[in-house]
Amino acid sequence: MPDMSDKIVLLGGVLRFNPWGMVICAVFLAAYFAHWASNIRKTGWGLDYWHFTIFFIVVVPVLLMYPVSGSIYQALAIGDRNFAILDSWIETALGVSLVGFLGLLGGRELFDWIGPSRSAGIVNSVWGPFARMFHRNIMSGACQVVLVALSLLAASVVFSAVGLDGLAKIRDFFLKNESIRPFYNLLLSVYPLLPLYYWLRSMEARGAVRLGIFIPLLIAVAVLGSRGAFIAVAFLIYAISIFRKGGRLSVFRMVLVLIGLMLFAILLDAMRSGGDLYGGLISIWSSIFFGNNLSDLRDFAWLISVWDGTPFLGKTYAAALMGFLPRFVSDFRENWAFGVVSATMAGLSPQSHAGLRPGVFGEAYFNFGLIGVLVLGLVNGFLLRYGDWEIKRLWASGGGPAAMYVATVPYQVGAAFFLTSGFWGIYLLFIVHICAACLRRMVVHERIRAGLGSGRL
Repeated sequence: MPDMSDKIVLLGGVLRFNPWGMVICAVFLAAYFAHWASNIRKTGWGLDYWHFTIFFIVVVPVLLMYPVSGSIYQALAIGDRNFAILDSWIETALGVSLVGFLGLLGGRELFDWIGPSRSAGIVNSVWGPFARMFHRNIMSGACQVVLVALSLLAASVVFSAVGLDGLAKIRDFFLKNESIRPFYNLLLSVYPLLPLYYWLRSMEARGAVRLGIFIPLLIAVAVLGSRGAFIAVAFLIYAISIFRKGGRLSVFRMVLVLIGLMLFAILLDAMRSGGDLYGGLISIWSSIFFGNNLSDLRDFAWLISVWDGTPFLGKTYAAALMGFLPRFVSDFRENWAFGVVSATMAGLSPQSHAGLRPGVFGEAYFNFGLIGVLVLGLVNGFLLRYGDWEIKRLWASGGGPAAMYVATVPYQVGAAFFLTSGFWGIYLLFIVHICAACLRRMVVHERIRAGLGSGRL
């Protein structure tokens, strides 16, 4: 049995890792890029949904961040005492995460073993009617109408509470004000869909967007205090723009997009903190490697180190399924929402801290152990492969960006179980589309009564 306690220290403590752990990460990285290269040779797709998603949920936060997760500079973010406790558990967190990765790969293989057409048929037997509804809602504009209405409702409450002067610290304000926090969460959940759906509809209907409308809509996502939501929407739009071209990837353009997003994040951070761009540049690099942006392995190890070993047996998932209830009206949610549980385990106050993020397999591990990790990976690997296969099928048959986005929703639902702190966003997604479908029917009914026909809706 290799000794996992010895650590190699490089660059003055910036990198600190176990050599065997690094070898294992290197093997998984080599396998990932070899599979990607093989896929390019076989299909011609330089970027597809499978490799794009795996890159952001496993490759970056687990495989690439492993040598940084044990850095001595992590103590600056979480304190010397906490770092000393979690340090010996980083390899355990790595091992559990890789078991989950194997589950994802198993789900992909299961999809292909059953047969892509039959596997897609299994998913579509449940998802098919919803897929048609989602696509019609986006292309008719009905969904965007509902999103605007909900965003205006939530924004009126949010801005009357915080004021324009409080925008820089808007997230901190609502962490401390539970009674009106649901309105802020509503705004963060529904508004990012507005620029996304506007882009999808415009590109599928006209092949172009009005930048004077699209760019302000997108920037407002970040101004609301959700830099992560801004980056997620921007990356999804960029990915779908590549998918609609058959996966043809321009490395130069990809680098420009990454640099542009990084510079925007630096500018936003500098504006919030009142600093300059140089200070923002230093801050963003420190935040990326030693802050809370890519801290999955570190936070996972932190929680394992203070866990008493008693499994939660689905309690945090049950609390997530009750996500339509605000925490302050449900004692069960107040105690078992994963954000509350993880913050409490780490000795932090749930009133001022949203909780830790133990990667995509941490919550499953605390609830059901390695079996839960494998099952969650298997299901999501299957759904991720479905989205990947369906996007390629749509491209071959002339499907547009909106249809490609709709193909990713089953995986989005499954992925909500990776970390359930934002699970209520899934409820909102379906509520928005059900309301949009009702709106479409009302408009069609009124057009028929007026003798104008059903129109495009």
